[in-house]
Amino acid sequence: MPDNKKRSEGYGREATRELVAKLLKTSVPTMLVSLLAALATTSILLSESNRTQLSIWCSVVVLISVVRLFQVWRWRNLLSPENAIQIARLYTLGAFIAGLSWSFILYFYSPDDAQLSQLMVLVVLTCLPPAGLAANTHWLPVFYAFSFPLWVASIAWVILFGEGKQFQLFIITFAYISLIIAVAFRTGETLKQLIYEAYRNKELVREVREANDKLNLLAYEDPLTRLANRRQFEENAEEAMKLLKDMRISEIVLLMIDVDNFKHINDRLGHDAGDQLLKRISSRMMEMSRHSEVVVQGQMNTARIGGDEFAVMYCIDKKSAHSSIDKLAQRVLNALSEAIDFEDEVFWPSVSIGVTRAPTHATDFAHLRRHADEAMYQAKKEGGNRVCIYQQSSS
Repeated sequence: MPDNKKRSEGYGREATRELVAKLLKTSVPTMLVSLLAALATTSILLSESNRTQLSIWCSVVVLISVVRLFQVWRWRNLLSPENAIQIARLYTLGAFIAGLSWSFILYFYSPDDAQLSQLMVLVVLTCLPPAGLAANTHWLPVFYAFSFPLWVASIAWVILFGEGKQFQLFIITFAYISLIIAVAFRTGETLKQLIYEAYRNKELVREVREANDKLNLLAYEDPLTRLANRRQFEENAEEAMKLLKDMRISEIVLLMIDVDNFKHINDRLGHDAGDQLLKRISSRMMEMSRHSEVVVQGQMNTARIGGDEFAVMYCIDKKSAHSSIDKLAQRVLNALSEAIDFEDEVFWPSVSIGVTRAPTHATDFAHLRRHADEAMYQAKKEGGNRVCIYQQSSS
């Protein structure tokens, strides 16, 4: 449950960041349009209002819009899940200041002005809030902060210029504002839910992939040693045989490795010590394997295919003499036979190694594996802790 809560909070933060990112993105064209609207409004009211005061109002609106555009550009570069809410709050404050500056257009309204001038003021007061719906409903506080001063100015117009019909006009204004609020709320919640669901689905897909990866590890990896298991090894071996058949490699060397007297180790030192021995042998096999000699799967060059039985497969690029194979197998034997400390006791492990080659000894993996096992058992018969290379005459 704590993990699920933590993950839910994680993609909740991502969804918030996405909402704020969309808010910042869609706000740019809205602000540019507001700049043009401020200039158009000023040009229409210029003949009816005080030029100085109108110029000051227009300059303030334009300056606020320019500053907000600069901040949006800056915030879009800095936005992250951690600071998304803080940026949204600062943007909300800027929206309130912008809405407040626009609301002062009521100051330039007069019943004595030309109808076009009066209409322009009313259009600004009534149309700016819904015009910002598309951009600002990604973060509802921004929409409310921008619209509230304009709604207050609209109510003030009803009170000041209602001419005896204030009550009727107030009802109409109230209904209009309520409708806009309802639409904004529904749109904002829908957008938030869509983005939240998208990130939750994304998280679910990631969790499914993680589960599949874990299942693949269980299917192809030995849980004790973290080496490839028998299934993975056999698939790798078949791929290697195909490479050999297609002459993309010239030879395959297979080493079958069995720990000598492993049952005695378990009986004497305990199963935990036996597991530690298998882990250390596995680690040594991975360390001494050269990447240039490995066939398929990168570092998955060795496999645990039984309780105390391992396999190593090498790809040989050039035809190798038996002496080269001897050196290769001896290098493995020396690495695996070095001393291991078990608590207060030093233990010298012993392994038997059977070696076979393809296509010299076999042209398919089943026979190659069988011959390697025969060579390994021959090494055990000879006392263990040695390498035995398969000989055709022994079959």
